[in-house]
Amino acid sequence: LALQWLGFLDQTEKLQFIRHGRYKHIVPDKKLMVIALNTNIAYLFNVWRLMYYPDADPDGQLAWLADALALCDVDDLQALIIGHHPPGERDLSAQWTRQFLNIIGRHSPRIMMMLFGHTHLDSFRVFNKERLVSIVSPSMATWTETPPCYRIVDVNGEITSHETYMMDLESGQWSSEYTFNCTRPLFECYDDYIQEIKSNDSVRNDFIKHYFKSSVVRIANCTEKCQQKV
Repeated sequence: LALQWLGFLDQTEKLQFIRHGRYKHIVPDKKLMVIALNTNIAYLFNVWRLMYYPDADPDGQLAWLADALALCDVDDLQALIIGHHPPGERDLSAQWTRQFLNIIGRHSPRIMMMLFGHTHLDSFRVFNKERLVSIVSPSMATWTETPPCYRIVDVNGEITSHETYMMDLESGQWSSEYTFNCTRPLFECYDDYIQEIKSNDSVRNDFIKHYFKSSVVRIANCTEKCQQKV
């Protein structure tokens, strides 16, 4: 994978990725640092983690993250954090998650967005104390009784948007499922969205539809208790 990304990563970043599964990359014209985390080392079902990384900061990644965000402060950069497992998931180490949130909380003004996956569904997490948002993108997998999806995220100045595309399994055609646009700090947009989900049945139904990637089976099986959990 690192070899395939040679056009995006320099030699130092490539070696960091090969050895540790993480990297940071600065996009000068955007004043942006992309920070890619190896969240597998905090995954509770990763037996290698127990054998080789039993300490509170496996592979020193949290210290590395803190240094990267401190560099953003010094060089006046915004940070885009990406990874596989979203913080707050039950199968991610709670101790690691707490330390992660402490670090990003200290540097929250620098963090533009956090992008994760793992759940296969379309969701987000709002961290009120840190005033940050973790966007969880849907997957291409179909074993969850949902169609394949992918997302394009556009960061352009003060406007942040993402558009989600879904495949119709019968025709094999891709189409745009929906677009989310935000012209304010991302936390404010998603905080308002949460209030709309709570108070507006139409908005809540749309959220459930997007969450399950328009899967008729999953939506039909999601009763009131399921919706509250979502």
